[in-house]
Amino acid sequence: MAGASDPTFWPKFAESDVGEYEITDICTQYTKQLIFTSGDSAEASAWYSEEEDYTDATTGAVTALFPVYPMNTKVGNVAKGQVQIIWNNPLTIWKGIYEWKATYVMNEKDVNWKSKRVQNDLDAVDLTTALTVDWSDKGQYWLCVGKVVWVLNYRTDTWHILELAHTPTCFCLVDSDLYFGTTAGQIMMFDETCSTYNGTEIVDSWEMGYFNFGVEWLQKFVQRLFVSILPYTSTKINLYIKTDRNANYVLAKTVSYGLSSFETWDFSGTDVTGYETLGFSFETNYSPQPFKIKIRAKKMDYLKVKVTSNSQFPATLLSVTLPTRTGGEIKNKG
Repeated sequence: MAGASDPTFWPKFAESDVGEYEITDICTQYTKQLIFTSGDSAEASAWYSEEEDYTDATTGAVTALFPVYPMNTKVGNVAKGQVQIIWNNPLTIWKGIYEWKATYVMNEKDVNWKSKRVQNDLDAVDLTTALTVDWSDKGQYWLCVGKVVWVLNYRTDTWHILELAHTPTCFCLVDSDLYFGTTAGQIMMFDETCSTYNGTEIVDSWEMGYFNFGVEWLQKFVQRLFVSILPYTSTKINLYIKTDRNANYVLAKTVSYGLSSFETWDFSGTDVTGYETLGFSFETNYSPQPFKIKIRAKKMDYLKVKVTSNSQFPATLLSVTLPTRTGGEIKNKG
């Protein structure tokens, strides 16, 4: 209680009860205190509170009240102290990630399901153990369970998944840098200039969902695949394809591109650290580079593409194009 000169004094009405479930977090949105609990309740899983002044008609004394009101009976928060405020909207963890937005109706909130695209992953983990952080300088919301981190770039509305070599126990922002503690008692920092996770190679991958090219009842023939990559000093990606006719990925092509610089002036193909390089290159063109790849995907209905790279040869994939020719109607298998 603020404003009391006597520390033994506690106002009569400075206490509120939100029911049987544990309060897991409290945050502020505009003039409201939002109170989130851990359980489903017919009364409420989320509440709000704001200060109200009561004036006694007889004495004229003014008393501050802090009543609570039910806000939502279906969605609360299960991870203690992990609510993050993103652009003034709280993000809570409740069988997924939910965003609370103010509406034009006073004291009402809209709840948006934010984790739809990664929900299958989140369904398989214990979200009560989740850790979160808002890396605002990067425009990223991080949710970590175990060694896996789901990263929402809320500026571009895209998701990324990180599999760390260490298990975080907490996150901490210092200026614009993100630190985390580990179960081994270490304090570590994420640094974009590092190419490994403390010595463990980082393998990147992008995998698209099965795609039927808008005509699921017709057979498709794909003989060419075009990709564009952004050149770095040494860039290499592996492209795989999979169709409904073959459950296993098939390597379609390894695409590489290198630029001429003092870092690549090694005719042996091996740098001073002992790692493989792409060898010497006379290329100096930093423009996006397109590549044409021949593939054999015939009489298929669905197709998906997977692209991988590693931290030794960083890559930026700009586009994937699949010219397609349709054939007859699909046939029953078996």
